[in-house]
Amino acid sequence: MKKYLIIAIAGLLAAGCVTDNTPTTGQQAQEYLKIWMDHWNTQNGKNVQPTSLGVYILDDVPGPATADEWSADHAFTYASFTIRSLSGSVSATSDANLAKQVGTYAVANYYGPTVVAIGSGLSYAGVDEALKGMRIGGTRTVVIPAWLMTTSRYDSLDAYLEACTSTTHYIYTLTPVEQFDDSTEWEKQRIADFMNAKFPGQASTTFPDLEEDDGTFWFITDASGFEEGNKRTSTASNLRVLYTGYRLDGSIFDTNIETVAIDNEVWSSSRTYGSESISYTDTWSEIKVNSSTYIDGFIAGLSMMWWAGQKATVAFTSTHGYSTTGSGDAIPGYCPLVFDLQLVEE
Repeated sequence: MKKYLIIAIAGLLAAGCVTDNTPTTGQQAQEYLKIWMDHWNTQNGKNVQPTSLGVYILDDVPGPATADEWSADHAFTYASFTIRSLSGSVSATSDANLAKQVGTYAVANYYGPTVVAIGSGLSYAGVDEALKGMRIGGTRTVVIPAWLMTTSRYDSLDAYLEACTSTTHYIYTLTPVEQFDDSTEWEKQRIADFMNAKFPGQASTTFPDLEEDDGTFWFITDASGFEEGNKRTSTASNLRVLYTGYRLDGSIFDTNIETVAIDNEVWSSSRTYGSESISYTDTWSEIKVNSSTYIDGFIAGLSMMWWAGQKATVAFTSTHGYSTTGSGDAIPGYCPLVFDLQLVEE
């Protein structure tokens, strides 16, 4: 009996020493991508090899030789992009023509370069790796592996593979247009260029509650013909607003004027058109439209309007709008907005 007991214990100890050779998720993802790339290289007569972190550069159109080289030292990159699966299906794109081809185009949506905040906790590690060595204005198509679809940063490929929890790889086409370090200053300059072209000789306006004009807000109106007796009260409830909102490229994303919506192909059967009621208060930030709270820049513009028939154009940085995240597909992050406003009597 004692002999058999010793043998049984030895067997258990031996079983406990067996190494688990099951590949990790990262290793599985790496092996699959290697097989896919071997097939792609064969089909295309190429021998594309991965970067040190595992990105594969499928195509590379250099930017102008005089252009700056992309650098992770800059806080923001303004870039165009298309994202595909390995099978080639488009999941997202900033290219309006491509969106039309694949049937995802919508007139009210934004198409064009978008702002990407660069760095740990902000951008995908694979995007940073893909942009390395590019010159501004160039276009590069890369495979970003699953282990680099993370905003975390690690010191080595092995560390990325160890942390990997997905086996889904993506093909990115990237065109960096510009780099900068201060998003607010960048937006302010874009608004100034737009407004100076539209209203030559005009200047920005001090935003309500601020002590001085910081260049983030513009309010332009024609006060000719205004009579003091027509001025609304600070708590008026007999005025309504007609508005049209557009981005700095001039494309309209929203309006409550039906003819404008139809003419610009943004009409929707799911909304009601016509002027909307305004509830003015002594505190500008508490003004409501149709009993709802709107973004600060829009409300600030209304707070500066005083009589029925008055028209104004208001423009502001994303700090007074939809901030760094944007709003749906119509307004990307870091997007300055412009509104044409008109007050009408109830």
